Amino acid sequence: MMAKTLVIGAHGQVGQILVQDLASKQQEVLAAFRNKDQLQTVADVAGVEGVYFDLDVDEQTMTQFFLDHQVGQIVFTAGAGGKGGIERTVEVDLDGAIKTMAAAKKASVAHYVMVSAAGADDRGRWSASGIYHYFMMKHYADLYLQNSGLDYTIVRPTLLLDTTGTGKVSLDVDFAGPKESLQIPRADVAAFVIAVLAHPEQAANQIYDLTAGHQEIQHIFDEK
Repeated sequence: MMAKTLVIGAHGQVGQILVQDLASKQQEVLAAFRNKDQLQTVADVAGVEGVYFDLDVDEQTMTQFFLDHQVGQIVFTAGAGGKGGIERTVEVDLDGAIKTMAAAKKASVAHYVMVSAAGADDRGRWSASGIYHYFMMKHYADLYLQNSGLDYTIVRPTLLLDTTGTGKVSLDVDFAGPKESLQIPRADVAAFVIAVLAHPEQAANQIYDLTAGHQEIQHIFDEK
């Protein structure tokens, strides 16, 4: 059995697009849901296996899950989404994420991709964002990943939109620029993550700030 791509947060808006797009490219996908009732949403999608995955379990349980399912790549795009207050954000966006990283290392997962947030590495942006604690959690999860020993890629998009994807992005995020330059369709974030997964050697141990732009996603890694 070939190694699979596990999407943690498959019911999220980016996660849903990502699962569908990976499946359309004949990739073997494990779509992880924290609510068992959501498994049915991918029941009819070829190449996708819906799995129950609880971020509240311990690291050892996660490690065994990754081994049992032969997980080769992980995309973490889960988040508390503001539900449950700061406490739940800590449990999901920070502690839950870190447990998956530690487990991934023990299970020898080849590539771990974190969908973070533009500005997570800039303390000045935390207060300006209006969601200070969310950015703090993202910052420390990213930092742990960078020191985890995993081959990682961190993707930090700007404000996410539900508009149609363009297939184009910019890797230059200028917070001093116009507001419209600090947003990006979720579909383009998903497309960029797929490009990262397709070029693991080039994307390994890289951090990409991501926003709307004019650079063709399909050419970003081919040009290197």
